Amino acid sequence: MSNTQKLSIRLLRDRLAPADAVRDGVDLTPWDKLEGALISLATLGGGAPKWAGFLELSEDEKKKVFNHTAFGLVFVQASGRWFAVSFGMGHVKLDPAAFEQDFGLRVVLNSVDPKQLKSADVRTPDENTLSRRTQTSRGSDQTAFAIDIERDLVRGLAGTPKDAGFGSYVAGTDGLTLNRKLEIAELAKACADTDAIYQKTDYKTDFGWIDQIRHIREQELIDKLDARLVEALAKAVDEGETDGIHLAFPVIYDPEKSSLIRYKGFRSWQLYADLDLPGYLDALKEREKAGYSDEDLRNHTVHEVDDDGHDCGGKWKLRECIVFETELDGTTYVFSGGRWYQIDQNLAKEVQEFFDTTSKVDMPAAEADETEETYNKRVAGLDADMICLDRRLIKPTGAASKIEACDFLGLFC
Repeated sequence: MSNTQKLSIRLLRDRLAPADAVRDGVDLTPWDKLEGALISLATLGGGAPKWAGFLELSEDEKKKVFNHTAFGLVFVQASGRWFAVSFGMGHVKLDPAAFEQDFGLRVVLNSVDPKQLKSADVRTPDENTLSRRTQTSRGSDQTAFAIDIERDLVRGLAGTPKDAGFGSYVAGTDGLTLNRKLEIAELAKACADTDAIYQKTDYKTDFGWIDQIRHIREQELIDKLDARLVEALAKAVDEGETDGIHLAFPVIYDPEKSSLIRYKGFRSWQLYADLDLPGYLDALKEREKAGYSDEDLRNHTVHEVDDDGHDCGGKWKLRECIVFETELDGTTYVFSGGRWYQIDQNLAKEVQEFFDTTSKVDMPAAEADETEETYNKRVAGLDADMICLDRRLIKPTGAASKIEACDFLGLFC
């Protein structure tokens, strides 16, 4: 009788071979258990754990806790493609760029019972990029996970397949985790089954919205988009043109904090009341910075500091704090939380049409040296019928986190 085996499966990109998909130092050899298969077996690390030093263990005591982590990789051919099946820590020896992105997620979407979801990994690419994992004690539909289909990016799902013969449990992101009864001779068949399900479009019936926002992981495309971002930042530095670029905390920020902001990486000691692009540009100008490079984007950081400019809270790479939207070859891309996302053309068109038809309100011009906070307070004071809700966070019914609903609430005629 076959036992249930937990498989971790990834699909190599078309025209790539196993040797293209492993890290340096991984040796693959033919495996006679499956025709055409390749295998790699080894251990990671070797030695006493780090805490042995903290405990000041003797050499004899360290030998008692000496450990290795074993891994296995098997490359199998099925349906004209190569699949990598990893065991133990084998996945860390694979090059993520060599595999189809969202392969596991697509298999789950096409195979899972939509009313038997168990877990969801969700990211919201917004000014405050939010990542969360939600799990349920029993199978549920997607509404149990509070997924905003217009804003959220689903990175992973887990649940029970509709076809018990395919497996008893599936979970997927780029890789697929599959619990299935099988013998080793059936491994190629299992991989072929995953590929057949991957090719389907059944997911569009219950999860069609998932294609609206896609995380970009192709390095060549990322490099092109990064170049667009650096170009826009250089224009902001040299000409003061900031349309389409914003700075925002990459985490949910506590508005009650009294800390200041300091930009580091270019010897600036200027302190600012809030995180915003004008402050960053001012700090660059104070250091007589001209132009902008990809090195600046990599090395500049944002720090919460006290009145003396010393770190007293969070710190982030500037790259993680930038919000930017651009078009490349007719496609809309958004940069948020340090990652690029591709927006579905229909969704982008709907959003643009919504704002094109929304009534516009002329707001007073900002005064010199005003932050968003001081500007909003001043403008709210100009109109008794307008309430300033800047930095007032609320949690709507059914929402997973708090949001800032608006800067101003009032009656505009």
